[in-house]
Amino acid sequence: MKFSAPAIALALAGIASGCLVAPPRQELAAREGRVRAERTDRAQAVAEALDELLPRVLETLPGTRHPRLEVWVQDVPALYAFQKSAYSDADGFYAEGMQRIHLREGSEHLARTLAHELVHASLDDSWDTLPGTLEEGLCDVVSAQLVPDAAARLSAGRLSSAAFATGGLVIDVELSLPTGTPDEIDDVRWSARMRLDGEPRVRVDPLRAFDVQAGLSTSSLSSAEKRSYYGVAFLVVRRIVERVGFEGLHELCEQASADGLAVVPTEVLLDAAGIDRSQVGLREAIEASIGARELSELVRAHPEFLVATIARFLGPICQRTRPGAGLDELRVRVRVAGSADEGLLLPSLESLRPRLAEARPDLVLPEAAGVPGPVAVRPAALASATERR
Repeated sequence: MKFSAPAIALALAGIASGCLVAPPRQELAAREGRVRAERTDRAQAVAEALDELLPRVLETLPGTRHPRLEVWVQDVPALYAFQKSAYSDADGFYAEGMQRIHLREGSEHLARTLAHELVHASLDDSWDTLPGTLEEGLCDVVSAQLVPDAAARLSAGRLSSAAFATGGLVIDVELSLPTGTPDEIDDVRWSARMRLDGEPRVRVDPLRAFDVQAGLSTSSLSSAEKRSYYGVAFLVVRRIVERVGFEGLHELCEQASADGLAVVPTEVLLDAAGIDRSQVGLREAIEASIGARELSELVRAHPEFLVATIARFLGPICQRTRPGAGLDELRVRVRVAGSADEGLLLPSLESLRPRLAEARPDLVLPEAAGVPGPVAVRPAALASATERR
């Protein structure tokens, strides 16, 4: 997320009135800039990440400049004291006029957030023709590449947000339970189709991702709408990079500038991404991009939809036999409806035992019933990540 020029002017004006937030107490000089945090160990960790990630951002992307930065780690990323802003729910933002990155102390993955904001800080003017929210998509794709252990979470969040906002994500769950001997093919099979949606429910025109700048601090979009456009931008940029690399995307920006265009035309970007311009084409591209790793993350973070399906399937079996009957033998496959991809075959249901015990104690063996239950999380929370100011 990036702090926009009008907001920077207000921030600079606010210096005189003393309304800017005080810097964190601990300060540390890194090779690539200065880091401030409330704790010395946190400042040290972020300084090491800054020194590692900034050179890699510059190596990864064409059309960059080497910024000199300050990085502030705060409980809530903020420029102003005593004022809630449009970026208060973000994990980070880049204040361009101050050459400063603000990070949330409690961010799920500080390194990924830092990498995202470093891309904003490093892009030179040759990227200015990248339209709408696509710079956010570029930041996300780079951060996923540079911080691979956070890539699945990021990809699942972005793509599910795009799917939720364009009609919901339709999932097929296939269950099978062996009932014969190992030499026999005698399975009980059952399938269910369900539509997963975000909370709050939101619907957007995905093509507006090429027009609106969802990551700017001046954006009036709701958080749910911003996540939707971030998701579409991530999808488009990732597909372009897969086909022509970062260099190819940069060449599209330079060509638009050479042609006297303010932005790269939408149809040029969609063609480079291999996506049909229609909303149906975008929808199909979203669904095709949700593979096994995204489904695995969706199940890990939000298993409720599987718990209800398994409970419904195994209930009659347990009533005839005993609690837990069939749970260890049950095979579960999850896939996007209509996808040619084989989806995700869950290797184990052990992680679902606590949820099943909570939902239906009669389905789970007593020794598993004492495992602490989950904290309820809504599907939309999958999409929480950095935004651009």
